[in-house]
Amino acid sequence: MLGKRIDEKLDGELRKYPEIYSGYWSKYAVTIPKRIAEISGLEWKEASVTCYLVGKHRSFSDPLSIRTYQKEDPFVATLVHELIHRLLYQNREQLAVFWSSLKQRHPDAKPLALRHIPVFAIQKALYIDIFGENSPEFKMIKPPETSIESDYPLAWEIMEEEGHDTIIKMIKNGKSEQA
Repeated sequence: MLGKRIDEKLDGELRKYPEIYSGYWSKYAVTIPKRIAEISGLEWKEASVTCYLVGKHRSFSDPLSIRTYQKEDPFVATLVHELIHRLLYQNREQLAVFWSSLKQRHPDAKPLALRHIPVFAIQKALYIDIFGENSPEFKMIKPPETSIESDYPLAWEIMEEEGHDTIIKMIKNGKSEQA
């Protein structure tokens, strides 16, 4: 690690999380990626993905790195969110028409907000399908109004105004055949 010593306490702390999450995630490990692909009409370009746990650092999709939580639900919500980002990125060339259309429809939205509109639409459809609209899991995916990233609530608001089903249809209809 570039000459740095590993913090043994932190290393031990991180090693407990795979066991905490694996039982819960194993219930959804096949279903969720499959449903994400079905809902979006997109195909995974990889058979499996390595997921890194990064403590309290920010989560991101490439490489798939998820922060740790004390409970399984927020971990799974974050993992699903980042998997959707990953699928959209894998199909970015195929979705060029969709992204262009989304930018035209929302010219004042920042790129971060635009990237999250389809993520939230797919995640909402998935969570309604798997957990139900009144479930605690579903309530967890809406970003708080006081989110540090103000673009997240804006993206959620745009997705709600247009409707998650409409955004998903735009994804499916906005795919180019070349990719």
